[in-house]
Amino acid sequence: MKHTEYSALDYPVEIRRLPPEEGGGYVACIPMLGRWTVQAVGDTVEEALGLLEEVKEAVFAHLQEQGVAIPEPPPFEEPRQYQGKIVLRVPSAMHEELVHRAEQEGVSLNQLIQTALSRYLGGMQAMEVAWKEWFQKRVEATSSGQLVWEKEPLRVTTRSFVASSEWGDAA
Repeated sequence: MKHTEYSALDYPVEIRRLPPEEGGGYVACIPMLGRWTVQAVGDTVEEALGLLEEVKEAVFAHLQEQGVAIPEPPPFEEPRQYQGKIVLRVPSAMHEELVHRAEQEGVSLNQLIQTALSRYLGGMQAMEVAWKEWFQKRVEATSSGQLVWEKEPLRVTTRSFVASSEWGDAA
Protein backbone atom coordinates (compact mmCIF):
# COMPACT_ATOMS: atom_id res chain seq x y z
CA MET A 1 0.00 0.00 0.00
CA LYS A 2 1.27 3.52 -0.81
CA HIS A 3 1.63 6.15 1.91
CA THR A 4 -1.24 8.12 0.37
CA GLU A 5 -3.49 5.09 0.83
CA TYR A 6 -2.45 4.81 4.49
CA SER A 7 -3.20 8.51 4.94
CA ALA A 8 -6.76 7.90 3.72
CA LEU A 9 -7.38 5.26 6.42
CA ASP A 10 -9.38 6.25 9.48
CA TYR A 11 -6.93 6.21 12.41
CA PRO A 12 -8.35 6.97 15.87
CA VAL A 13 -7.38 10.54 16.83
CA GLU A 14 -6.96 12.04 20.30
CA ILE A 15 -7.40 15.77 20.91
CA ARG A 16 -6.18 17.64 23.99
CA ARG A 17 -6.59 21.27 24.97
CA LEU A 18 -3.32 22.99 25.80
CA PRO A 19 -3.34 25.22 28.89
CA PRO A 20 -2.47 28.91 28.40
CA GLU A 21 0.97 28.44 29.99
CA GLU A 22 1.78 25.98 27.17
CA GLY A 23 0.62 28.36 24.46
CA GLY A 24 -3.08 27.46 24.35
CA GLY A 25 -4.80 25.84 21.42
CA TYR A 26 -5.24 22.13 20.77
CA VAL A 27 -2.98 19.15 20.13
CA ALA A 28 -4.25 16.36 17.89
CA CYS A 29 -2.39 13.06 17.67
CA ILE A 30 -2.73 9.46 16.55
CA PRO A 31 -1.89 7.48 19.73
CA MET A 32 -1.46 4.09 18.04
CA LEU A 33 1.41 5.55 16.00
CA GLY A 34 3.00 7.23 19.02
CA ARG A 35 1.74 10.44 20.58
CA TRP A 36 4.97 12.26 19.74
CA THR A 37 5.34 10.80 16.24
CA VAL A 38 2.19 12.04 14.53
CA GLN A 39 0.86 15.19 16.19
CA ALA A 40 -0.22 18.69 15.22
CA VAL A 41 -1.01 21.83 17.17
CA GLY A 42 -3.62 24.38 16.15
CA ASP A 43 -5.50 27.31 17.63
CA THR A 44 -8.79 25.45 17.06
CA VAL A 45 -9.77 21.78 16.95
CA GLU A 46 -10.45 22.09 13.23
CA GLU A 47 -7.03 23.62 12.57
CA ALA A 48 -5.25 20.93 14.62
CA LEU A 49 -7.12 18.17 12.75
CA GLY A 50 -6.34 19.73 9.37
CA LEU A 51 -2.67 20.05 10.19
CA LEU A 52 -2.67 16.49 11.55
CA GLU A 53 -3.61 15.25 8.08
CA GLU A 54 -0.58 17.05 6.61
CA VAL A 55 1.71 15.68 9.30
CA LYS A 56 0.29 12.16 8.85
CA GLU A 57 1.03 12.32 5.10
CA ALA A 58 4.62 13.49 5.73
CA VAL A 59 5.28 10.86 8.41
CA PHE A 60 3.84 8.05 6.30
CA ALA A 61 5.93 9.13 3.30
CA HIS A 62 9.07 9.20 5.49
CA LEU A 63 8.32 5.81 7.05
CA GLN A 64 7.72 4.24 3.67
CA GLU A 65 10.99 5.69 2.33
CA GLN A 66 12.76 4.10 5.31
CA GLY A 67 11.08 0.74 4.68
CA VAL A 68 9.24 0.86 8.01
CA ALA A 69 5.94 -1.04 8.16
CA ILE A 70 2.98 1.24 8.82
CA PRO A 71 0.31 -0.35 11.01
CA GLU A 72 -3.26 -0.18 9.79
CA PRO A 73 -5.92 1.25 12.10
CA PRO A 74 -8.10 -1.19 14.02
CA PRO A 75 -11.62 -1.82 12.73
CA PHE A 76 -14.19 0.63 14.05
CA GLU A 77 -15.90 -0.59 17.19
CA GLU A 78 -18.72 0.96 19.13
CA PRO A 79 -17.49 2.27 22.50
CA ARG A 80 -17.94 -0.18 25.33
CA GLN A 81 -20.67 0.48 27.82
CA TYR A 82 -19.38 0.03 31.36
CA GLN A 83 -21.85 -1.02 34.01
CA GLY A 84 -19.67 -0.11 36.98
CA LYS A 85 -19.66 -3.70 38.18
CA ILE A 86 -16.50 -5.77 38.67
CA VAL A 87 -16.48 -9.40 39.77
CA LEU A 88 -13.26 -9.97 41.66
CA ARG A 89 -11.89 -13.11 43.28
CA VAL A 90 -9.44 -12.67 46.16
CA PRO A 91 -8.00 -15.09 48.70
CA SER A 92 -10.36 -15.71 51.62
CA ALA A 93 -7.86 -14.24 54.09
CA MET A 94 -7.76 -11.01 52.10
CA HIS A 95 -11.56 -10.94 51.90
CA GLU A 96 -11.75 -11.31 55.67
CA GLU A 97 -9.16 -8.57 56.22
CA LEU A 98 -11.00 -6.21 53.84
CA VAL A 99 -14.32 -6.81 55.64
CA HIS A 100 -12.70 -6.12 59.03
CA ARG A 101 -11.03 -2.95 57.70
CA ALA A 102 -14.35 -1.71 56.28
CA GLU A 103 -16.07 -2.35 59.62
CA GLN A 104 -13.29 -0.46 61.45
CA GLU A 105 -13.69 2.50 59.13
CA GLY A 106 -17.49 2.37 59.25
CA VAL A 107 -17.94 1.96 55.50
CA SER A 108 -19.20 -0.77 53.22
CA LEU A 109 -16.80 -3.24 51.65
CA ASN A 110 -17.69 -1.74 48.29
CA GLN A 111 -16.80 1.79 49.47
CA LEU A 112 -13.53 0.61 51.01
CA ILE A 113 -12.44 -1.03 47.75
CA GLN A 114 -13.53 2.01 45.69
CA THR A 115 -11.47 4.28 47.95
CA ALA A 116 -8.44 1.98 47.74
CA LEU A 117 -8.66 1.85 43.93
CA SER A 118 -9.07 5.64 43.72
CA ARG A 119 -5.99 6.15 45.89
CA TYR A 120 -4.03 3.67 43.78
CA LEU A 121 -5.00 5.35 40.50
CA GLY A 122 -4.28 8.81 41.93
CA GLY A 123 -0.88 7.60 43.12
CA MET A 124 -0.10 6.21 39.68
CA GLN A 125 -1.00 9.55 38.07
CA ALA A 126 1.20 11.38 40.58
CA MET A 127 4.08 9.01 39.80
CA GLU A 128 3.65 9.61 36.04
CA VAL A 129 3.74 13.39 36.54
CA ALA A 130 6.84 13.11 38.76
CA TRP A 131 8.56 10.86 36.20
CA LYS A 132 7.82 13.32 33.39
CA GLU A 133 9.17 16.22 35.45
CA TRP A 134 12.35 14.29 36.30
CA PHE A 135 12.81 13.23 32.68
CA GLN A 136 12.32 16.79 31.41
CA LYS A 137 14.87 18.14 33.90
CA ARG A 138 17.29 15.42 32.80
CA VAL A 139 16.84 16.36 29.14
CA GLU A 140 17.26 20.07 29.91
CA ALA A 141 20.43 19.31 31.90
CA THR A 142 22.18 17.74 28.92
CA SER A 143 24.03 20.11 26.63
CA SER A 144 22.72 18.60 23.40
CA GLY A 145 19.09 18.28 24.53
CA GLN A 146 19.29 14.51 24.11
CA LEU A 147 20.01 11.78 26.57
CA VAL A 148 23.23 9.92 25.96
CA TRP A 149 21.63 6.47 26.23
CA GLU A 150 18.64 7.09 23.99
CA LYS A 151 18.13 8.32 20.45
CA GLU A 152 15.48 10.98 20.07
CA PRO A 153 12.40 9.55 18.31
CA LEU A 154 11.18 10.98 15.01
CA ARG A 155 8.96 14.01 15.63
CA VAL A 156 7.19 15.78 12.81
CA THR A 157 5.02 18.61 14.10
CA THR A 158 3.60 21.88 12.91
CA ARG A 159 4.98 23.73 15.92
CA SER A 160 7.93 23.12 18.16
CA PHE A 161 7.84 20.35 20.78
CA VAL A 162 5.64 21.20 23.78
CA ALA A 163 7.99 20.25 26.61
CA SER A 164 5.61 20.34 29.55
CA SER A 165 2.69 18.53 27.92
CA GLU A 166 0.53 16.19 29.99
CA TRP A 167 0.96 13.45 27.39
CA GLY A 168 2.72 10.16 27.98
CA ASP A 169 5.56 8.69 25.97
CA ALA A 170 5.05 7.25 22.53
CA ALA A 171 3.03 4.09 22.44
